Amino acid sequence: MLRVIVLVVPMRVRKVDPRNPKVIETVPYETTRDTNVNNAESFIKERRPAKEITNLPNMKSEIEKFLNKNGYKLTIKTCPKSAENKGASSCAAQIAIKFIIDFVTDAKETHHAQVNLYPTATRADSGNWGERNIRLSKDKVSWEPIPNEHVQQHETGHLFSFPDEYYDQGGAIHKKYIDKQQKIDLALATASADKNMWQGIGRTTLMGPGVYDPGVKMPSYYLNRVRDWFGRQTGWDWKVVPHIEA
Repeated sequence: MLRVIVLVVPMRVRKVDPRNPKVIETVPYETTRDTNVNNAESFIKERRPAKEITNLPNMKSEIEKFLNKNGYKLTIKTCPKSAENKGASSCAAQIAIKFIIDFVTDAKETHHAQVNLYPTATRADSGNWGERNIRLSKDKVSWEPIPNEHVQQHETGHLFSFPDEYYDQGGAIHKKYIDKQQKIDLALATASADKNMWQGIGRTTLMGPGVYDPGVKMPSYYLNRVRDWFGRQTGWDWKVVPHIEA
């Protein structure tokens, strides 16, 4: 069982009209704009009433449902045959891997991470989520839900140390794509020939652009760090099953 406990802080973003500072409008969170200190006076981040948050149980359910959908398990990589069992495997043990996220709202409670939760977001990040993820409609005059999105699942992945699988929009990609000058090796990141490792561009994967794809994948290599840690603890070589590529 892999568990992360998240402290939820209810927040909102208020846009101030520079022509009339008394006019304040609540707007969706947008990571690029709202992490820029130059926008601090025009877009004010402030606390909102905790009673406004009503969907934490559903968020937990949907996040865990996706992260555990493949039913991943660890099994011995190379298992010796048993003479007593007609040549069958002598170590058929499988260790189930389950991701769990729990939300708390009291800062005094034990927690591993903190997330500021906004009513809506157009682009979230690991520390700032929207209860709903939205985008401008085609007519540019109203907001609409982003279809087929798995944004909260993606951001939870970061809480479990998953890197991004996109480099073109500032994603924190896997270290294997960073060269000695601490720059992205674009040729390597673009190619990503090995579909059993973290991708530079994961077009169909949760940590890449696939986050907006109805058929989004969570490949088995997402569990490789868990596999390696468990191997160090037990002295055995393990593999993740079922095997699913990017």
